[in-house]
Amino acid sequence: MTNEEFERAVDFLLKSQATHEARMQEISERQARTDEQLSVTDTQLAKNTEQLAQTSEQLRQLSERVESFADTQANIMLVMKQNLETEGRVHESLRAADATQVRLIESLGETLRASEESRRASEELLRAAMAKLAAQQEQTETTVDRLSLKIEALAEQTAGTDRRLEALINIVEEERNRGQ
Repeated sequence: MTNEEFERAVDFLLKSQATHEARMQEISERQARTDEQLSVTDTQLAKNTEQLAQTSEQLRQLSERVESFADTQANIMLVMKQNLETEGRVHESLRAADATQVRLIESLGETLRASEESRRASEELLRAAMAKLAAQQEQTETTVDRLSLKIEALAEQTAGTDRRLEALINIVEEERNRGQ
């Protein structure tokens, strides 16, 4: 129970007590008037005795009501105390849930930051790999161009060699044909 709730409960009790005392004061005043009437006239003694009996009955009923009110007040206080305790537990539970939620949000933030950093690092690695691959492809194209030139030169040399071989074969065949 918080101080504010305790103060409200005490204030309620004090107001209830003041009301109770005012009623009791009123009853006391009625009794005093009744006693005054009894002393003023003896002729109304029988009537006053009857009124006194009625007043006594009313006091008894009032007393019962006051006792019932006190029981009700005690029950109300018990219920208020239970409600305040329950409210305290609910607030504590909410604070714990809030703390858990804050931790979860912070954890998600950290995970997102780490994921973003990992993504950036992966992009950097990918860019570097792409640049290296582009450079290697350029070297490969240069090498293919050089090989193409060498193959063309080799093809020309082979064609020249083939022509010379044919000329040599022709010479050998002519020499063979002459020698026969």
